[in-house]
Amino acid sequence: WARVERIIAPIPCEAALGLMLASGQGCAKSEEQGLQWLRASATSGCMYGIGALAHQYYTRKMFTKSVEYAFKASETTTPSVSLSPLECRGVALCCFVLARCLELGLAVGKNVSKAQEYYLKSRDFDKAMTSELHTLLVYGRM
Repeated sequence: WARVERIIAPIPCEAALGLMLASGQGCAKSEEQGLQWLRASATSGCMYGIGALAHQYYTRKMFTKSVEYAFKASETTTPSVSLSPLECRGVALCCFVLARCLELGLAVGKNVSKAQEYYLKSRDFDKAMTSELHTLLVYGRM
């Protein structure tokens, strides 16, 4: 069924399906298939897919890949560009992940001032997403 879905699924749905498979929400958990769907979504240019993929790589401690995807999305858009709320959420996720890597020096040189810029950029794209990620960070879940 996955092949059929790939043909008819809109790009943001690929990202949602990838997250569901990776976490086992509503289906059998399959991290590898989840990452495949997220990569397909990211390759198609879906900002939400790119953000979700960067976050998945970050949580799996694959910081080089996480930074690669997060940097791609965070540098190609600005808050003034007209994006859908879902795309803004994805870019905010990318900015937050990139800021966290810069703050800790994971896969990139440690640069706290640049990290602060990306935290602010994350907030500019989606305050609610940034707040959720900050809460995860405070409770040690990120």
